[in-house]
Amino acid sequence: MMNCTMNLVESDVDDILNLMEIAKEIHSPDTSRWAMEGWSRGGMMTYLALRKRHDVKAAIISGGITDVAECCLNVPRIQATLQQLVQIEGIRVYEKRSAIHFADELPKDCKYLIIHGTRDETVSPLQAIKIAEKLLEQKLHFRLVLLEEADHFLKGKKKEVDALRKSQSDFWFSSRVSSPFPGQVGL
Repeated sequence: MMNCTMNLVESDVDDILNLMEIAKEIHSPDTSRWAMEGWSRGGMMTYLALRKRHDVKAAIISGGITDVAECCLNVPRIQATLQQLVQIEGIRVYEKRSAIHFADELPKDCKYLIIHGTRDETVSPLQAIKIAEKLLEQKLHFRLVLLEEADHFLKGKKKEVDALRKSQSDFWFSSRVSSPFPGQVGL
């Protein structure tokens, strides 16, 4: 069980990074335009991967976990998993996996789109606000969008989320745009 728990976190990040290398062999990707997207725990994985890989130019994080210790208060399965990891790695396991503690290690050239529902009871929308504050301190380029009345799964907001993702992708990768404004916030 513990080995499986460890793989739940570290191996997943390595898998993400290895996929980028495999993609180069399968076809000819434009490696100057890597993008990454993660939802909930996948958002945490995205931040962890970006900490190791600085050639990603765009990241979309929806309902992302940025403060693992705070999230454990609301999500018992995450709490159980991390308690097992604490026994193996020590108490720093929470900080090691919380983007609010390593925002200074995130890529400076990446553009971040952070989407969160204001009615998210799984991962508090305050986590999105906290990471936005850290990104502002680091002068990173990001856009925070809080969707009113949306839950963790952003139910009823699919068209709005799809439009955000498309507009941000077009904006980020447009050859006309050389440097978007840092710290762009939207509600």
